[in-house]
Amino acid sequence: MSFLSPWFLLGLLGVGIPLAIHMIRREKSKPMVFSTIRFLKKVPQKRVLFQQLQQRLLLLLRIVMVALLVLAFARPFLTDSLSEAIGTSPQSVVILLDTSMSMQYGDSFDQAKAATQEVIQSLHAGDEAALITFTKGIEHIQELTTDLSKLETFLHNLPAPGYQSTQYFSALRFADEILQTAHYPNRKIVLISDYQQHAFESFDLSWQLSPGVVLENIFVGNEETTNLAVTDVKVSPTLKENANERVFWARISNRGTRHVSEAQTFLSIDGHIVAQQTIDLKDKSEAVVEFLFSIDPQQSHRVSVSVEDESFPPDNTFFLTVDIAQPVKILTIHHDTGKDWYQDKSYWLRLAVSSHTSDSSLEVIQKSIIPDQLMPYDVLVLFDAELSQRDVKKIHTFIKGGKSLLLVPTNQVAPRRFNTLFEQLSPAALEQQQVFSRDNFLRITDVQDRHPIFHALRVNQIDDFSAARFWEYWSLLPQADSEILMNLSNGEPMLLEKKVGSGRVMLLASSLDTKGNNLPVQIVFLPLMHEMFAYLSFQEEKKQAYSIEEAIPVFAPTGTLVQVTPSHGQKNEQAFLVEQHPFYTATHFPGFYQVRNKNQQAHFAVNVPVEESDFTLISPAEIHDSVVNPAMSEAAVSKTRVVLQEVQLEQSQQFWWTLLLMVLVLGLGETLLANRTYR
Repeated sequence: MSFLSPWFLLGLLGVGIPLAIHMIRREKSKPMVFSTIRFLKKVPQKRVLFQQLQQRLLLLLRIVMVALLVLAFARPFLTDSLSEAIGTSPQSVVILLDTSMSMQYGDSFDQAKAATQEVIQSLHAGDEAALITFTKGIEHIQELTTDLSKLETFLHNLPAPGYQSTQYFSALRFADEILQTAHYPNRKIVLISDYQQHAFESFDLSWQLSPGVVLENIFVGNEETTNLAVTDVKVSPTLKENANERVFWARISNRGTRHVSEAQTFLSIDGHIVAQQTIDLKDKSEAVVEFLFSIDPQQSHRVSVSVEDESFPPDNTFFLTVDIAQPVKILTIHHDTGKDWYQDKSYWLRLAVSSHTSDSSLEVIQKSIIPDQLMPYDVLVLFDAELSQRDVKKIHTFIKGGKSLLLVPTNQVAPRRFNTLFEQLSPAALEQQQVFSRDNFLRITDVQDRHPIFHALRVNQIDDFSAARFWEYWSLLPQADSEILMNLSNGEPMLLEKKVGSGRVMLLASSLDTKGNNLPVQIVFLPLMHEMFAYLSFQEEKKQAYSIEEAIPVFAPTGTLVQVTPSHGQKNEQAFLVEQHPFYTATHFPGFYQVRNKNQQAHFAVNVPVEESDFTLISPAEIHDSVVNPAMSEAAVSKTRVVLQEVQLEQSQQFWWTLLLMVLVLGLGETLLANRTYR
């Protein structure tokens, strides 16, 4: 313990004052001549001893009061706080250890663990430290502790790096937040990584570390690296000359600092190598290799393309699945209106569908009543058929099971009955049909570009609706849980969507023929129909390949028990009950995953993040200059630290108030005791 005002300790000489008062006021015995002792009262010896004890206790209280008052004004504080104030020890340290996929290269992770061990061993008794492993997010945490052996145990038990990507921003920000709760003003972050450039590309350059926080960078790994990676694989549609023949294009990239000019590549289907090629990269950074192979279109296939490279195996293989090209079955329900094409409400729809050229063709089945079995169909399109409550109940079950409904009410539909029947299904209620002359038309002026239907049209540059004109449409009252995807120029909704169970319902306010608009004769109509039915049949969610930890939709009816089994040898099979909008997210390893339920099984493919294969380095100094406030010069840092030290000292000087409170309590006790002693 030390004192801010040690000269006040001279006041301890004042303890002699109560001692002097005690000696002065002490009663002295005087001999007196008395004729007889018959009239004197005898005082018990115990009472005399008790009075002496009270006087001595009163003396002690007065001495202690003076001593405590002197100590209070001397302002004592702990000597540990003094060592903190001069910045020698202790300190608060957060160690950030990169455990992303790139740390699997060579002995990078062993170097990182050794560097972490050195940092821990450099700490002194009383220091507090935390150890955090990170990738694109925080992985494992050992919170701030002064028990350095706990940090070493935590480091020893860390698992090997996984397959996640790297991101510095979230890790540095989390470490900075931890240091805000640290006990000491001397604060530091130690970042241990191989410093890939891509990990800094998404950094928020407006963010910086808190004032006074020091950043120390430790580089591990290799400045010279060799790495060939398969970064992408594409599959051609069915060839017209041979329905079974497919072309597989694989992109092989040089992602290290050392150039590789030649390598062997392999095409595997369902676990068997079926083709092999030697690629000549020469002086190029990447090349595309082409494989031509026949596969059975009536089966699903697990396809992988590999490159021979022992330097960094995690990105040597790209996995994908080629599923059976099942046609999308569309069931249209409307009254028979005659044999003439212009009286057929689904004519333009069938015309657009017949021009579909992709693997998954669209097949339209036309009926006038709801069949007993709806599950064989993928999308139901309702025009103007007379439906019963029983029919609507079947449709509701059909949609909740993961199918879709497109409502295209014609002028023959009764609004009140429609709203009653489809209250739980329709995205909007029908109000009144609006009819204009063909010269007084409306246009499409607002489209939800982020929706998958219109996003695909925009990507392919076929999203021009300016030529479409509408002169007949239904005024709609949208429901609260629906989404408006397309508006007319007067602000009224034209296309809406609503989620029902695991399925989708869309409502079009105008017709799909040329009676109410000229949309069917516009260029945009054909791709719009294709994208709309691809979306309604959930084709847009069925990808050939996914990335690590990406949410993967599980296509199974609600209430189905599903088992997911990885094929990479890890024993982490999972079983879960499918609910609304099911997704599988435990894809921590690359490879194929098998999905099984009672009726069927399927596979999906998972790949490592492409950016993690790139070993282009960033200078640690660049990261330091970006996150450390440039205004925080050495003088500014010292000033900030002084402020923190003053706060720390002020906290350590709480003895002052405690001592004054003790003086007050002792003063009250002294007053009570004095009154009883000398009354």
